[in-house]
Amino acid sequence: MRPCLYGYLTAARKPTALAGFEHGVIHEARRRDYRLLGHEGGRARKLNDTRAHLAMTMLKAPNNRVADICDALGMSRATLVGIFSSCFLPS
Repeated sequence: MRPCLYGYLTAARKPTALAGFEHGVIHEARRRDYRLLGHEGGRARKLNDTRAHLAMTMLKAPNNRVADICDALGMSRATLVGIFSSCFLPS
């Protein structure tokens, strides 16, 4: 082992503050690179455009209930109402 400013260090050990700073720098650089490549991150949406169009068509039919539409598309009522609430609000 070699003496240095932080005491005795081996090749695998760094002081906690320095290791944390280095980790933060690397993490920010990777996030920046992913965003430049077009990756936004986060969870994928439950309802894609095709299924949204299908849900809207089913909602317009007078004989379909909201519970039946949710069961058919595999989503909760809150998801359906949250996505389509802006469609029914007066502009």
